Amino acid sequence: MIIITNKMRSKRIKEYSELINYLKEQNYKYDFKIIDKAYSIAKMLHEGQKRISGDDYLVHVLNVAFLIAQLNLDTNSIVASLLHDSVEKGGYSIDKIDEEFGTEVAFIIDGLTTIKNITQTTKNFSSDSEDLKHLILNSTEDVRILIIRIAEKLDNIYTSDNLPEEIKTTSAKKIFNIYAPLAEYMGIGYFQRELEENAFRILNREEYEISVNSIKKITEKSEEIINQFKLEFEQILKNANVSYLNLYTRIKGIYSAYKKVKMKYTPQGEKVSEAEFFKLRDLFAARVILNTVEECYIVLGIVHKHWDQDPEEFDDYIAKPKDNGYRSIQTSIYYRNIYLEVQIRTKEMHEFNEFGPASHIAYKLGQTKNTGKSYTWTKELVKWQNRDILGEDIYKIKLFANSVFVFTPKGLLIRLEKGATPIDFAFRIHTEIGLRYAGALVNGKMVNKEYILSTGEVVEILLAPKLTVNSSWLNIVKSASTKQKIRKFLNT
Repeated sequence: MIIITNKMRSKRIKEYSELINYLKEQNYKYDFKIIDKAYSIAKMLHEGQKRISGDDYLVHVLNVAFLIAQLNLDTNSIVASLLHDSVEKGGYSIDKIDEEFGTEVAFIIDGLTTIKNITQTTKNFSSDSEDLKHLILNSTEDVRILIIRIAEKLDNIYTSDNLPEEIKTTSAKKIFNIYAPLAEYMGIGYFQRELEENAFRILNREEYEISVNSIKKITEKSEEIINQFKLEFEQILKNANVSYLNLYTRIKGIYSAYKKVKMKYTPQGEKVSEAEFFKLRDLFAARVILNTVEECYIVLGIVHKHWDQDPEEFDDYIAKPKDNGYRSIQTSIYYRNIYLEVQIRTKEMHEFNEFGPASHIAYKLGQTKNTGKSYTWTKELVKWQNRDILGEDIYKIKLFANSVFVFTPKGLLIRLEKGATPIDFAFRIHTEIGLRYAGALVNGKMVNKEYILSTGEVVEILLAPKLTVNSSWLNIVKSASTKQKIRKFLNT
């Protein structure tokens, strides 16, 4: 058998005892008294409730908590996961949660409700999805809100087979355009892969089946070769006196393999084919986990000494990490007529790459140089191993993006500069609308043209029968592009 190991598990649990047993296996000392209390309330609120899929609500909240537990988050995260539907579906009040479990838990659950409202307001899941991701990030001050919401969507799609087709498709589109990219931004690689593969299965069943069957056929033919490589690699490291923590093989994820085949080998407009999957040079990978960075480069030298490599497939993400913090050395070798990617990293890097800063290490994601887009938000987290320094502020995040995000009445999301006015909004929609601006309704109420818009507001522009623009607007509007359009009209 090809060994595929992963700390995370897509299995679902059915009983509370399974969650507790898992938590007791961890090194962190959870407050089981508080967790028991949260479960008791969740059980009382959701007893007998069924989801659209036919599953028990109680089993759903248990599995959201189970996913969060596997990220090694704190007691309050487990409690909030168990109670995440208590207000909306159970009729419990935020004030009651505050009283019973503290403001921190109440804050997380209230934030989850805010995110749900945001994603339900917008109806466009493609053209404005980038703005929507920023809006969600702008609308929370606690990273656990985002993580629990992503875990909730993951469990939703695990149980989506019995849903009506329209609901299932809409949910899968949201996952592709909102939650999988959010998981990527958060650095939760496992969540991202699971979300993408399950959404892919729903939205493109034909190519999903082609991908699954192609990968299965290739792996069946190559299984013995891969296992032999693992044994040979282990012996070479032993002879070189290299002490490694783990060495295993894995198969590239279905959706990840499909994306690469589609982009590199499939003619435009055509469906992927089995033959194209045989062209992949990183379908198989061996991953070696080491103690130090120095050992990573020693192992790289050993690999290149013993096997032919493909220079075009070499990446040193230790020397130059990806923008999301991913670090690893990746090299492609040719072994017994197949290409095989070798990934070399430390344990610290592996934990970060797979399970993100949410469960591992504090980091700051700065500007991405290639795109010019700014992700200047800081997740103030701690190393997951060090549970002694957990404090109530460690999960707080602050966002300094110079943007506000508002909706049109039809649910289209519009990004504007902070300080933007209804006139800025009007010109952002269309120059003609800006030139005929007569007034604005914000959340259904009339506002003056100097009104400063805030994130989440719904803006409707009232139009005059003729052009109304005048030079005084230049002192009101915020956007340079709006000022330019006004000046251009006045000069004309």
